[in-house]
Amino acid sequence: YNYMLNTPNPEVRTITHLHGGHTRPEHDGFPEHWYVPGSSRDHIYDNNQPASTLWYHDHAMGSTRLNVYAGLAGFYLLRDKTETALNLPRGTFEVPLAIQDRCFNADGSLFYPTSREYFDGYTGPYSTDPVNPTDVPPVWNP
Repeated sequence: YNYMLNTPNPEVRTITHLHGGHTRPEHDGFPEHWYVPGSSRDHIYDNNQPASTLWYHDHAMGSTRLNVYAGLAGFYLLRDKTETALNLPRGTFEVPLAIQDRCFNADGSLFYPTSREYFDGYTGPYSTDPVNPTDVPPVWNP
């Protein structure tokens, strides 16, 4: 992890976080350990657990909601001999299915509101004081 990349205005940043996996802490995808284009690190998943349907998503602090909304999430399927012996459907008969909510603009691009006003009409003032916020609940934090 290169702390020099953790700048106030980074490019699109990502870090993979795997749900359900037996993962060592240094490979967990902590929100603060994100990467920008051109940087990389190997994350190791030992895959030493029974057959499972796991899922992964971006976990970068401040970017998770946007990156997942844009599609950075998916299945991570583990197989083992016990599952294979069950003779469960495979190939074209096995369809992993994830249902996610999306809104689109007329041109087909993803719609994402730029302010809380879209949801409840609130236009401010927005508090930046985490101890005594004046606009709770909820605090809109795009």
